[in-house]
Formats: sequence, C-alpha cells, structure tokens
Amino acid sequence: MMALPEPPSGVTIRDATQWDVAPVAGILACTVLPTSIGTWLESDPLVRGGQLHAFYLDRVREALRHGAVRLADVAGATIGAAVWLPCTDPAADAPMAVAGAGVALRMSQMEAVVWRPHLSQPHLRLAGLGVLLHQRHHGVATALLTEHLHGLLHSARCLAVEASLTGLCARCGYRPHGEAVRLTPGGVIVQPMLRGPGGPVARARNSAAARYPSGPAPHRAAYGAAPVREATGDKP
Repeated sequence: MMALPEPPSGVTIRDATQWDVAPVAGILACTVLPTSIGTWLESDPLVRGGQLHAFYLDRVREALRHGAVRLADVAGATIGAAVWLPCTDPAADAPMAVAGAGVALRMSQMEAVVWRPHLSQPHLRLAGLGVLLHQRHHGVATALLTEHLHGLLHSARCLAVEASLTGLCARCGYRPHGEAVRLTPGGVIVQPMLRGPGGPVARARNSAAARYPSGPAPHRAAYGAAPVREATGDKP
C-alpha cells in the first residue's frame, strides 16, 4: 500500500464538536460562494451567501449525528473542514432541503442526478469541503481528503467536483465513477469520483496553484470519464 500524505507542518486534524458548527458552516459557505457551482446554486451573491450558510449549518449538524466532520487546525484556529455523510438515495435527504431555500433545492437536484446508484457497500460521500482562502494550496484539502481513520472514514468514499478539480482528487486516490454531469443553465461540469476502502492514495502536497490541472476536456480524456450528461436546475 502506498504511504498516505501527512498533514502539512503545524496542521492538526480533529473531530468537530457542536461548538464548531457555525465556524465550519462559514468556512464551507465562503469556499463555495465565488465558485461556478455557487453561481449555479444562486445567481445573486448577497442571497447566495446567506443561503449557503444556512444550508451548511444544517448539513454540519446532520454529519455530526450520522457521519463525520473533520477539521484542520493551526495554532488552535480552524482553517479547513471536510463533512462526510452516509451515501444514500438523495430522495432520503429531501427533508433537509428546508434551510437555505433555493440553494438547498438546487443542491438536492444536483445530487439526485450525480448520485445514481453506484456502490452497493455502505460508504461515505463528501457533503462539504472548505479551506480558508489564505491557507489554500498548502496541502490542507489533500490531508482532509486522504486521512485514513478507523471506523467510518475507513470505508469507501465518494465525491463530486467541478471538472477543474478532478486532477487534485485523482492525486488523492479518487477515480471518475460514472458520467460527468453538465449543470444547466451555466454549463458547469461536475464529475462523480470514488475512492475504494483504504486507498490507494498518492502522496501529494499542493504547494502552488499551478499543480491544479484546469479545463474539463483534458480531465475527461486523461481519466476516462464517460460522456457528459446534463442536469437542469430550474427554480420553482
């Protein structure tokens, strides 16, 4: 088995508590806010920020009850977080789509298309990943995606990311699984990915933005993703 990457120097990873819910929701909301997926979820940035924060408050609380919330700390301050939930039928998560209004509705629409039945064994899916802006490209996200723990996080894991981030996830041991999905309107391409129990994981340290491949087409060619499907996110 390949060695797992160690957390960056000075970073410790721990379980979240109820006291961390609001700060973690803030980190996740701020991470998604300026992205293409964030714009697809809600076009108005002022509305988007409040709805994302409300949505992630509920999602973090849910993960504390039924999944795992892992935090990256430096000198006692949280700089990054990963939220994991059991991967189930998206329809089962419909009651959660109350807080966050339109953002929650569109998130559930995206997940309903992306998370087709794809693995029979129980496993976790990434329900949120965020790193503070000034702490990015130093291996924090890599450490959160690849930590190998007993219990829940020892299981297989899946996620869905914008096509521009498939290179990062591939270096973390995740592989494309199923078709990429084009979110319309907007044209954002999201690729479902899967990592088997215990790895394999490539040692990687993201020391510069240049380490991230960009552009959806090279990723589909390099990692063998299936043809892109479309998912609409029309608001009610």
